[in-house]
Amino acid sequence: NGLRDEIKIIASGKASTSFDIIKLISIGADVVNAARAFMLSLGCIQARECNKNTCPVGIATQNKQLVKGLNPNEKKVRVYNYHFAVIHEVKEVMAAMGVDSTTKLKPEYINVRLDKSSITTYKDLFKTNLY
Repeated sequence: NGLRDEIKIIASGKASTSFDIIKLISIGADVVNAARAFMLSLGCIQARECNKNTCPVGIATQNKQLVKGLNPNEKKVRVYNYHFAVIHEVKEVMAAMGVDSTTKLKPEYINVRLDKSSITTYKDLFKTNLY
């Protein structure tokens, strides 16, 4: 529809590894949201209590007793280390691909196995020109 230059695409949904980020950018995302991965690096145990104000690790609560379980000085190091490692891995994988910018990632650079003996690229899989 000719809107690609006027919109930004934000991809999310279990994006937690360097490959997830590269894959999503390759198929057209401008930004990748890795919320779950960051929550896990913060110490989330996925207790599914976020909406009840009873998060047992103190992340998603305003309860003063439960918040005591969240040590920001310790957790900020874990979050930083996760972020640093993922970005470092993205750079390493892109370098191995011979790509020096995320803007140069294309769907034809990503292979996907269809079955035991068939491999195709994302470009061929989607049969569309994303760029």
